Amino acid sequence: CEVRVYNELFTVPEPSDLWEDEVNTESEIVHQQAIVDPSIRDVVCVHDIDKWKSNVSLQFERLGYFVVDYETTYNGATNEGHLIFNRTVTLKEEVFKKKLTKEEEDKITARKAQTKNDLE
Repeated sequence: CEVRVYNELFTVPEPSDLWEDEVNTESEIVHQQAIVDPSIRDVVCVHDIDKWKSNVSLQFERLGYFVVDYETTYNGATNEGHLIFNRTVTLKEEVFKKKLTKEEEDKITARKAQTKNDLE
């Protein structure tokens, strides 16, 4: 089957006027030969897929939630065709780390030192 994993579109939290340079080249990763549990064949069939309505969604263990793509051609009756899934939600959203100022780093260092002293 094919699994499409979508990530953040930009490499920065807030794109600037130079947004073309900030596009994430890894925003779409397609796994052409993905392997999924055979039980999925029982819940996915081309006759139940609609371009304009919500299709079956599944949780893939430790990867996130995926929805059946409308381009899926898999027929459950004949066990033929191609399964395609798109990730809609990750299980752990990646958050851009805020860069700390020197003052903020100093405060954190001082707080850690104070905590260490309090424990001794």
